[in-house]
Amino acid sequence: MSTGGEDSTLWQKVGPVQELATTRCRRLYTKETANDLVLVHYKNNFYAMNAWCPHQSGPLFHGDIEEYRGKCSIVCPWHGYAICLQDGSTTYGLQVSSMS
Repeated sequence: MSTGGEDSTLWQKVGPVQELATTRCRRLYTKETANDLVLVHYKNNFYAMNAWCPHQSGPLFHGDIEEYRGKCSIVCPWHGYAICLQDGSTTYGLQVSSMS
């Protein structure tokens, strides 16, 4: 899932695109739970960001994907905050680390 130009040694293969595209939101585990990612497949695009909401660490991999104020967003299941999939911006001013 490299977008090119980045140091390819930092990227990890997580599976074939055909398999990853079958699930809208999936948790990608890391050695440290705090660094887990959520991989989102929406409208033929993949997005990855920190798996935990910056508000109170809600599990974004259980969130809904919605269009919110004209942006593709993941909605935290705990408090309903929308996080833009393209840039990680939120409806309450915090930022989520993301990559699309």
